Amino acid sequence: MIGIEHVLRIANVLVDEVADLQAIKEDYIRLKEQLFSSQITGDKRQFFEFTLNQCSVRETAKVLYKE
Repeated sequence: MIGIEHVLRIANVLVDEVADLQAIKEDYIRLKEQLFSSQITGDKRQFFEFTLNQCSVRETAKVLYKE
């Protein structure tokens, strides 16, 4: 039988690994956004930023003065 200390130690390792994976995922998303945004300019960049901030199409159009 596996002791409770062993199970808790394994659970702790798994929690740490999940936290590490989450940090890697966040870094990946940030780097992907930086790469993409470095390749676009002007209104396209603003539109992308609004999309990242989950603004609606109506909100985005209002800010960009578009219909």
